[in-house]
This record gives sequence, C-alpha cells and structure tokens, in this order.
Amino acid sequence: MPDLTEEEKKILRQAYEIKERIKAEELEAGEVSVDEAVDEDLSTDKSIQRQRKQTRPKPNTNTANETSPVDERSIYGPEASNEAIKKAPEIEKKMYELAIELIEQRYPTGWGGAAVIHTDKDHYFTSVAIETANGSAGLCIEVGAMCEAHKYNEKVTHCLCVTRDDEKSPYKILSPCGICQERLHYWGPQVQVGVTTENGEILFVELKELQPYHWSKAYPAEELDHYIENA
Repeated sequence: MPDLTEEEKKILRQAYEIKERIKAEELEAGEVSVDEAVDEDLSTDKSIQRQRKQTRPKPNTNTANETSPVDERSIYGPEASNEAIKKAPEIEKKMYELAIELIEQRYPTGWGGAAVIHTDKDHYFTSVAIETANGSAGLCIEVGAMCEAHKYNEKVTHCLCVTRDDEKSPYKILSPCGICQERLHYWGPQVQVGVTTENGEILFVELKELQPYHWSKAYPAEELDHYIENA
C-alpha cells in the first residue's frame, strides 16, 4: 500500500476530529453511536471499512410523574390475541403484569426492562439491570431477582424478562441468555423460563427443553452444586 500524502493525512485527521466531535455530542445527549470510521472515498487505505451504525437505548431521564398508557394488546405483544392472554397460566400472567408495572414505574419513557422470579413459596421477586459507568461491569436484568430468591433460600420455579424499546413500542419477552440459563440451573433443569416467540404470546418452557444437550448431563446430579432447602 502506498504511503499517504500530507494532504491525505490532513483529510483523515479532519474526518477523525469530526467523528469524535459528533460522538461527544451524542454521548452528551445520551445516545452512544459508532459511525463509519472514515468514509471510504476519503482514504486509499482499503483496510478502513465502513462500520455499521450501532446504538444503545437512551437512559431514562424523565420524572416518575410521566406515565404512558398500557393497553392489553401492547402488554402481551403486538400479535397476541385476547384468547391467548386468557389461556396464560395464572403465575405466568401475574409475572408479566408485575414486569410491566415495574417498567412503567422505573422507566416512564424511553427504554425499559424488568425481570420477575417466582419461587416455590409463591413469592415474586423483581429486578432491573444495574447501570454502571463501565459497561463491562453490567449484569443481566434477571440477576437481582435471582439474588433475592437466593438470599431467602427459596427455590426458583419461574423466570421472566420483559423489555420495550420505548414507551410507544410493544413489550417483548426475552429468552434468558446462556449465562442466566447457567445461573438458573442451580435450581434444576425443570425451572420454567419465558421465551421469545414470533407472535408475541406468553410462552414458558423448562430449561431442559431450552438446553436438551446441557453439559451437566455428563456428571451425576449429586456432584453438581445445586439448591438444597434448609431443614
């Protein structure tokens, strides 16, 4: 690759400065954006490729006095019918309603997410994702509720995570990530988890159905760390 001329280097520096200024403005506004590093026609370096624009949800900066209406259709997904809602088991339906209630309270506008854990004592624990200055220090939305169940030494029976993109968007169930599935396995492969569906219906499946080839099957159950109820 031929060396860049002084003029070309100057153009690259200017493009970089513009990009950094725009990024700083977006950070100040609450939106993190990564635009293309340098437009391809400004450089002869073919290794500089156009990057896809990625955005994170804007953090909530509104007061708790602002609320948004929630209708039955949006709560249970854009395609869910009233009949499907009625068929949802009582525990699962209550978990969904508690998640929506928490999102409306904690995130009146903008992005919102909440998790609900149900235990064998018929208790419901809720949580939201912790916000940190360093993104790598963050934890999944469900972790707080799991810790509450663990604190009281109650066996988790169900887990649900619900999010929305903003106050005008429909709510959606997120299947637990691989790490959360590992955390939930502490209470056994029979734990019921809410999963993402194409039509937005409320659907729970057991962990063993979500992970039919889980590594734990290679070991005797008694050798694995697992939930033990206090006598």
